[in-house]
Amino acid sequence: MPNSQPHSNPMDIFGQQFFSLDLRNELAVSPDERAVVELFSGLDYSAFSRSKGRPCKVDPMRMVMLLVYGSTEGRYSCRELETMLRKDVFLIKLFQGMVVGHNTINRFVKGNAAQIDDIFRQLVMRLGRLAGYRAWIGRIGSGRRSCPETDPDATFMRMKEDHMRNGQLKPSYNVQDAVDSGHVVCCTVVQDRADYRTAVGMPGKLAARFPWKYRNYCADSGYDLLENFNYCEAHGIQALIKPQYWEASRRRSFKDSPGRAENMTYDPEGDTFTCKNGRKLHFSFARRNSGGPEPVRNYESGRGCKTCPYSGKCLTRKVDKQTGRKHVSVMLGHMRARKKAELALRSRFGTEARMNRSIQAEGSFAEAKRNLDLRRFASGGIQRVLTEWIIRCMAQDVVRYMCRTIRGVAGNPFWVKVKAS
Repeated sequence: MPNSQPHSNPMDIFGQQFFSLDLRNELAVSPDERAVVELFSGLDYSAFSRSKGRPCKVDPMRMVMLLVYGSTEGRYSCRELETMLRKDVFLIKLFQGMVVGHNTINRFVKGNAAQIDDIFRQLVMRLGRLAGYRAWIGRIGSGRRSCPETDPDATFMRMKEDHMRNGQLKPSYNVQDAVDSGHVVCCTVVQDRADYRTAVGMPGKLAARFPWKYRNYCADSGYDLLENFNYCEAHGIQALIKPQYWEASRRRSFKDSPGRAENMTYDPEGDTFTCKNGRKLHFSFARRNSGGPEPVRNYESGRGCKTCPYSGKCLTRKVDKQTGRKHVSVMLGHMRARKKAELALRSRFGTEARMNRSIQAEGSFAEAKRNLDLRRFASGGIQRVLTEWIIRCMAQDVVRYMCRTIRGVAGNPFWVKVKAS
């Protein structure tokens, strides 16, 4: 009969600890028990000898196995682990009947935080996943934060049509359409979940593809980014982009809010804001805006805000209540661009542009889903998806042309006008 190796504290010639898996004459172990033994045997536990405090009477390898195995069984407290040492067959064999008290377990966890973190690093290295993670991170790139294995070009996004109603993430693409007179004239497919940084590519693509130039660019509040305003201004395009607070600005609560910077008067010469009560907010400091073209400037009022009749509605931020002063954080360039866009959007042409954007641009996606029954892409890869979407755009333009031909208005521009009041 073969002799089984001892389990007390076996060492190899390099000082690394191992636990024997020679169980031919002993009880069989379950898959999770075998995984714990295989993964944590052979790691370097020498760092535990430098830990401070009372030395543990059990070697660190078995203590780490106890903590991990207990977590796989849903036992996290030290008292529960002590109970498992008395009842669990695998732990009784691992510790050879020795019972470690909950105080000893607690001291081991508390005094070896850095050593346990090092064991975690060694475990990841053993799993051989580190190189794989680096490859996937390189494939993801800097413009997104996820990458499905089934389609590496896609990005995990939440769909508006959530049939399971659980916010499930699905491999997706962000599709952009440029519509003129009801016809899709250009389209792009991007990997970004948000629309902020997709607006610059569309006017540039339109300018490169066609001999005529578009002088107006209308988009919703999802494209409210300073870089988009700057691009349009640099290329002579009127930016009809809704500010993020566009819908809220129509409410009386927004207009009557004294604490919003949009409702204050800015003096460019003195670089101050004037609130509803006539008090000035002076520049205090600027902080860097991550990824933005300009810093965020902070303005602060002097004393007297607590006695102001509007303090209840004005001092809403935590820092305002703590200091008793009003603080406003703004990007001046973005604020000026928003004000300029607001004036253009409230004009007669801007009102018609907003209405036609809702009818034409949003309608193109509604037609693709409802009439053309396009709910998902049939293939993967960003280039293949773009080609599939271009074919859909051409099909939609054909249907649009057919309908307008039947009505006898095929050559006329489609533009819904606002009725004169």
